[in-house]
Amino acid sequence: MAQRKKKPSVHQHEAIARAHQKNEFLRKFKHFIYNCCGKDIFSLIPINCHNAIDQLRCHSLALVPATGDKVPIQLLTFQKRVLSDFLKKERLEITQYQQALSFDDFLTVGLTAFYLPGRIKEGDFPNASEVKSALLEHFHEEDYMQQF
Repeated sequence: MAQRKKKPSVHQHEAIARAHQKNEFLRKFKHFIYNCCGKDIFSLIPINCHNAIDQLRCHSLALVPATGDKVPIQLLTFQKRVLSDFLKKERLEITQYQQALSFDDFLTVGLTAFYLPGRIKEGDFPNASEVKSALLEHFHEEDYMQQF
């Protein structure tokens, strides 16, 4: 007689959801820097550094009531949903790199790519200097900074 499979625990569901979120972020990050740099520098970053990139990730906007304010939970939930929908639907055109991405992706993926060169050190991995120079070339130009 076949044994029944155990249902996944809440902890397993959370771990799967977190891994999915990380993989989706890294996929978008890889696509973004490829479009900006014109070459695949993401493949030069070793897999063990992907966790550091995920931890460096910038987060999107969030609504947080001020301390002491009593905002009804229904109103706060509605406002969070409206803000989230707005950030995901509104598109930002980066004409210099022929990219269109949502404000949400720009705040998470774009700003992470902008801050990454400052976190890479020469001895972190074998191709660190090449990755850092390619990112600095595209993300610290004055023209790029003036677009935003």
